[in-house]
Amino acid sequence: MTTLNRLVCLFDKADLPVPTKRYDHDTHAHEYRPPRTKGVKDSRSPCPALNTLANHGYLPRSGRHIRPYQFIQALQEGYNISYPLAAVLTWGSFILLQQWRKMSLKDLARHGCVEHNASLAHGDAIDDKEYAPTLVDESYLRLLLADSKDGVGLTVEDIAKARVRRESAYPQPLDGVHAEIARGEMAMTLDLFGVEEEGGKHEVAVDVLKDWWTYERLPAGWKPTKRIGLIETFFGSRLIKKHMENIKYNQHQPQ
Repeated sequence: MTTLNRLVCLFDKADLPVPTKRYDHDTHAHEYRPPRTKGVKDSRSPCPALNTLANHGYLPRSGRHIRPYQFIQALQEGYNISYPLAAVLTWGSFILLQQWRKMSLKDLARHGCVEHNASLAHGDAIDDKEYAPTLVDESYLRLLLADSKDGVGLTVEDIAKARVRRESAYPQPLDGVHAEIARGEMAMTLDLFGVEEEGGKHEVAVDVLKDWWTYERLPAGWKPTKRIGLIETFFGSRLIKKHMENIKYNQHQPQ
């Protein structure tokens, strides 16, 4: 590894100091509380990762009027994501939405900005509606979990299979930006909740994924011990893309 590569890797894992919050020593600050669905409803997005951060109090539980630094800080605290990756995710979303000061989580459901067709667990925006659904589609989630080869966990190959299955239902492929978003979100999911099994197999348990996506809460006893960086996520996305290309190639070979 060259000196430049080492410096890039060190920067990728770097952090900026996270400001001390008034509840840093409150053991109940990050307890799970589902969003309010009656009266003044809480704002939520199609992204289970951000909804989970709001349900655990890393983001404002209302899901409203969130500034960029709050997203970055919540991603660092809740998921141990490096500052460079947290900043790219945050500012990339603000840029795609063309919002610059603050946003609510529901803004991320605006179709064709950050949100995209062919989600693995959410339906598309219906007809000409501006916003896509934010609740998980149980039928899509069941299909995703069924893509597990062993019925126990989802590997990178299983995830690639699921992405090919979903995208093949559309006459046009996802554009480059949204294809990268679709792969990147699953690469981070595998890094966050995946475990090394015997034989070096890396997979995320279907039960963990189902519970996380359904209830948008952190797994019981889970702690973000692994630092998730920008470069790592980039190569994770590339690996999913490679497996997708292999699956598509094999599908077009004569039997």
